[in-house]
Amino acid sequence: MSLLSHKEMEEGAIRAYQSRPVWVRGAGGDPLLSDFEMELAEPGLFTDKSVPSWYCEDCKVLITPVHEYETTWNKMKDKWKSFTEMTAKQLEEHAEERREAQQEKEREKRRKKDPWED
Repeated sequence: MSLLSHKEMEEGAIRAYQSRPVWVRGAGGDPLLSDFEMELAEPGLFTDKSVPSWYCEDCKVLITPVHEYETTWNKMKDKWKSFTEMTAKQLEEHAEERREAQQEKEREKRRKKDPWED
């Protein structure tokens, strides 16, 4: 099906998922099985969950504008990326501290060694 752009439209479903309306890619519209969901309204406890839409009775087409909301999936990916970067940085800092401690230990050992001993 196509409208003004004459491009093929993707099949999906509008679902009220976890108290927020989302468009979910795929015929079943199951958010757990879909690889993509798009939030249609800003999520939140006290926000309005309605989404402005227009319906053409002749065409039997519902049009809903999509706002630039960050999806839950993208938020989770960003948090995971931030976490892994932070963890990698901490691991590298720890490894550097261990290398420095080992080098200091070796220097101390050489300082204490009797120069006449082998």
